[in-house]
Amino acid sequence: MKSIKNLLLTAAAVVTATVAATAVISFGVQAKYGDINNDGNVDTADLVRLMKYIAADGEGVEAVGTDLNNDNITDTRDLIRLMKYIADPGAFDTDPPETDPEEPEETVAHEDEVETPLTEMNSAVGRIEKESDATAVENWKEILDSAIEKTANLEEADIKASRTLKSTDNSMIYERIGNLKLRTSEDGITRGKLRESVTDGIDTVNSYIFYGAGKAYLPLLEDPSYIEGKLAGYKFKEMASLYLPADINTSALSGVCANKNSDGSVTLSLSADAGMLSGSSLDVISLRTEGLTHLPKIENPADPTSIKLNCSINKDGYITYLDIEFSFGATLRIDPSNTRQKTMSYKMAVSLDNAGEKIAIGEPADLDSFIPYDIADELTEVVKSLYINGSKIDGFDEKYQLLCELYGKDNIDDTISQIGRAHV
Repeated sequence: MKSIKNLLLTAAAVVTATVAATAVISFGVQAKYGDINNDGNVDTADLVRLMKYIAADGEGVEAVGTDLNNDNITDTRDLIRLMKYIADPGAFDTDPPETDPEEPEETVAHEDEVETPLTEMNSAVGRIEKESDATAVENWKEILDSAIEKTANLEEADIKASRTLKSTDNSMIYERIGNLKLRTSEDGITRGKLRESVTDGIDTVNSYIFYGAGKAYLPLLEDPSYIEGKLAGYKFKEMASLYLPADINTSALSGVCANKNSDGSVTLSLSADAGMLSGSSLDVISLRTEGLTHLPKIENPADPTSIKLNCSINKDGYITYLDIEFSFGATLRIDPSNTRQKTMSYKMAVSLDNAGEKIAIGEPADLDSFIPYDIADELTEVVKSLYINGSKIDGFDEKYQLLCELYGKDNIDDTISQIGRAHV
């Protein structure tokens, strides 16, 4: 059976990042919830006012009731709440709730399965709870090495994960939250489902892909569609970017706290060496780079510091929780002549539910109504990726062959002919 380790690929989500900053003042008495400009209406004018207020650190911009999620700070999360409220006021209580309302559960047609709303995914990933009667563990590297191998060789898994890159003053944020369910066989993935939400603090992009019987289904498209063949499997693996790290270099870790708890589980709190993590799924430079692609105004990142890793291993020897976090300095370029220094923090957290057990992977409803996926627009983009200023990229032949396998040689050649090399 193929392991999870060999099947999950990392892919970057396409999100436009926008700068916002922590707010500290307000004015007047709010007429009603969400009425940031206090004109008696809750509409896009309030959204614009709140964006200006946050971007200006609250200076010179009149606003009221800006703390919409009631967490005693005004930041990009309040922007997201206001957008949701404008779209559907009925989903909110009259008074600002402390947490976002749950998203409706998706329809499961063929298996009895209850989904965790993505709005709750971060809390679902959770923190390690250490018991008061825990005893110290000296052979933690042996325990961790064994858990890494055992977990990586799972043939099915239910993984919840998040990646968050933000400034410590909450002025900017990139957050990716997902739930991946996967079952594998000798022939590859037999069944899988990924629900994912990506936000830059302003825009939120939700995605959902289900894979089964050699087809990848995309329920959230305007016209729900499916993909067949090699492209279907490739698309699923490409989107499955929140994964369980399976190649941790334990020699890069130093023991800080290692305990065995009364239930037989082991909890580890460790520090890490950035250089020795290079090339692994916990390569902090690669994680930082992936996050920074979504915050394009951040430049000149310094080396990561204060690298910490927490891990929980259950009594059966599977990793059930793992996170890595670090910080680094960087420059925020507002315009060519205006820069600010920022301290950035990064955290990736992964939890594994029901490790070693059979995983229920429910299907979206009405699969028979899905139509074939139209690859026409996508073909143009993939063909353009083969050229830079009309010249073939390095490794052209290898990538060309891959695209021909995925999209069909005739489709690739026809698109190259239609576009013309001068335009790619």
